[in-house]
Amino acid sequence: MSNIYNIYYIMSIIFAPPGSGKTTWLIKNNSYIEDADIVLKDYHSVDYESYNHNEEERKKHYLTIDKQLLNLRRDGRHILGSLFWEVEADIIVIIDSTEHKKRVDKRNDLEWSKVELVTSCLKNMAEKYNIPILNSFDDIIN
Repeated sequence: MSNIYNIYYIMSIIFAPPGSGKTTWLIKNNSYIEDADIVLKDYHSVDYESYNHNEEERKKHYLTIDKQLLNLRRDGRHILGSLFWEVEADIIVIIDSTEHKKRVDKRNDLEWSKVELVTSCLKNMAEKYNIPILNSFDDIIN
């Protein structure tokens, strides 16, 4: 109970790379943590990445998402996702790369090279801001 209590009041934004199993974990665990893809659907459509956006458009788009994430954090909501530009996470989850690649290979909407870029960005964020990196989603509530 103590761990859940501490996480509930401290942690708000959790990032993990695309294709790592965020949505599947959320569905199975039915926790108080919300899926960023659902919460931010009015700001980021599922087909956004299928269009060719220039860097300025992408930055503006994702900075809008950052603003929404900060609003959600301020409102005490807890969000798990991979949509961000520069907002700092409270926790980052990076699963085993071999397992992660297997999951990504099963998805037609993801490219491993792009997932690796996001993973690298998250690792850099964690190092720069001293953000804990967990190895599994279960560790969020354990």
